Amino acid sequence: LAKYYGTLDLNDFDLATWTDNNKLGNITFTSQLLKSEGLTLETINATGKATIKSFTFKGHDYQNVNLDGQLQKNYFNGKLAVKEEYIDLDFDGAIDFVDSIPKFDFKADIRTVDLQGLNLMSQEAKNYAFSGKVDVVGKGKDLSTMEGTAKASSLEILHNNIDNYLLDSFYIYSNLDANNTRTLDIDSDILEADL
Repeated sequence: LAKYYGTLDLNDFDLATWTDNNKLGNITFTSQLLKSEGLTLETINATGKATIKSFTFKGHDYQNVNLDGQLQKNYFNGKLAVKEEYIDLDFDGAIDFVDSIPKFDFKADIRTVDLQGLNLMSQEAKNYAFSGKVDVVGKGKDLSTMEGTAKASSLEILHNNIDNYLLDSFYIYSNLDANNTRTLDIDSDILEADL
């Protein structure tokens, strides 16, 4: 029955030491909880917003990430926006943890994601940058149990800052039947496959 509200700010907090994960670095953020209640996943109903001023992951320092969301009884609904040189996107989605298998529904407007710039690919590898609109609805704990649909439109892939590939639309449907047999359908401008 606890009810609470307030702010939490961290300044240059060492996530690597706290989590024992050297892929993480320091984080600085401000956050605010608004009219929240409940202290367990079964009773919580919390609404909040946060601005991550800086956050280091795999050596890249993310700047000015804005989060806004609500957590209510194993259900999270929120928005994320980030705008910088190597990543510029808006994300709006929900995750439902009520059942043992999480369900998710999200949309993303990706103006750019540069994998090498974010240190998600080695500097020796060929670089890829993406932009487009993505819509994903499905369920699953990991890639091997994933079911659902993913749609991308106006998808642009930039390879090594030279080759540019444009796809009007890209659609993937994945399903597992009672025998754990996977059906995978892919439909796009350049590829159609039923597996």
